[in-house]
Amino acid sequence: MVVLLVILTFAVLLTAGVIVERRENRERETRRELRSLAQQAVFAQDGGEPIVKETAGKSVEEDS
Repeated sequence: MVVLLVILTFAVLLTAGVIVERRENRERETRRELRSLAQQAVFAQDGGEPIVKETAGKSVEEDS
């Protein structure tokens, strides 16, 4: 009976460890993706041509 209890306890702890490890890996991957997306957004803002305010105003007036 004690051996069965020990085996079941080991199985439960092993299962819980696997679940926690998967959750941590998922969170780590999500953080990597968010960091990558944030870096891409900053790069996109720096890489374009500057918009002249007069040109932007004229295009808005022409559209309406």
